[in-house]
Amino acid sequence: MSELSELRMFQQIIMTFDTPAFMRRARDVEAEWNAVLMQCEKERDRLLKVSPRRALKNLIGCGALLTVFTADDAQYLLALADTWQIETSPNQPTSVLNAATVRNVEALVAAFNRFNERWLSYLRTVDLSEVNRLRDGYNRFYVLEKECAVGSPGVARMGFEPLQPAAVEDLLERFPPLRIPAARQT
Repeated sequence: MSELSELRMFQQIIMTFDTPAFMRRARDVEAEWNAVLMQCEKERDRLLKVSPRRALKNLIGCGALLTVFTADDAQYLLALADTWQIETSPNQPTSVLNAATVRNVEALVAAFNRFNERWLSYLRTVDLSEVNRLRDGYNRFYVLEKECAVGSPGVARMGFEPLQPAAVEDLLERFPPLRIPAARQT
């Protein structure tokens, strides 16, 4: 038996019992990124749970969304209410802007601003070093490990795209701050 055929036989035996290294590497990168995303999602849900949701519920309860906000912002707020499972039809729409409505609008804007400040502050503390370490290893070794497994440099490079280092901007794209609605000009 030649040395090359012995190597191929060894590779086949190893691949029979274990996932190839290039696949484990890709899986590990994805798993670590997903763990960071889950951590961010959990913290975002915690921050959203009280103040922003309550402020939106109070404002929807007074029935003045379309009176107070532009149609685009009213739609945005109704979409948030749907996402947050807030009942949207307790009162009839009103065109009256009373002191309670003004307070509810101010409370909503303040709650959204507080959430955004806390959210951005939190995102700046997220540790992306392990994700970036794994991405660096992926970029350096994936093609080599795949070539060892498949025996062809061309096949190993096919479809490979290096991963960029993860940054806070990637998290912001996935979990943006709340849009601050603008009141109609009267």
